[in-house]
Amino acid sequence: MADIDTMTTESAFMLHGRLRSIPGEGDALAAILSEQDRSEPMPGCRLYLVARDPEDADAVWVTEVWDSEDAHQASLQIPAVQARIGRAMPIIDRDGMSQQRLAAVAGIPRAC
Repeated sequence: MADIDTMTTESAFMLHGRLRSIPGEGDALAAILSEQDRSEPMPGCRLYLVARDPEDADAVWVTEVWDSEDAHQASLQIPAVQARIGRAMPIIDRDGMSQQRLAAVAGIPRAC
């Protein structure tokens, strides 16, 4: 994992996305996305934040900061992550999804 002092903002991989559940499943979607256990290794993860939208009960926002895009892609191969994705997909409204890649300027947090 990159040291906070040596990691540059240019090397960080950042995503910010909005997922929307099918009607009435926002709490369930947020719960699934929030399950990551601190004992579960997530190499290269600097920040994984799940937030609710106070104006839309079915919307969940996720902000991620990774050491690199490769670290993010590797996380998607972790069996527990794949299981969570599998449980979340049936309650996600794919038309309500949006995702942005962001370029860090400052303030990269320490590892998850």
